[in-house]
Amino acid sequence: MTIVQVREIARKRGIRTARMAKADLVKAELPGLKKEEIEVNLTEDTLTISGEKKKERKVEKKDYYRMERSYGSFARSVPLPPGVHTEKARAQFRDGVLEIRIPGAEEVGKKARKVAVE
Repeated sequence: MTIVQVREIARKRGIRTARMAKADLVKAELPGLKKEEIEVNLTEDTLTISGEKKKERKVEKKDYYRMERSYGSFARSVPLPPGVHTEKARAQFRDGVLEIRIPGAEEVGKKARKVAVE
C-alpha cells in the first residue's frame, strides 16, 4: 500500500496523516473526550484509535426530576505505510486533539538489490 492510498483511507475516516522527515504524524480530533477514554493500538501495519464517551446529567427541581444518559463508542483503523517503527510510537492528547508520531525508516523503498539474470 502506498502512502497516497494510506492518506486517502485516513482522510475518509476523519484522521489526518503527514509524512515528515523522520516520522509519520497522525492527528485525530476527538472533542469532548478525556485522555482516559481513548485507546490507541498499533500492529505492524495498522493503527486503531478507539474510545467511549459516557455522559450523565441530572436535573432536580421542586416539581420534577430529570436524568439523561448518553453513551457512545467509536473505533477507526488506518493502515500504516511499510517501514514504520511501531514500537517507538508516541501519542499525546491535548485540547481535544490526539497526535501520534510513528518513526519511519529513513529510506523506505529506496533499497536496491541485485537480481541475477538466468
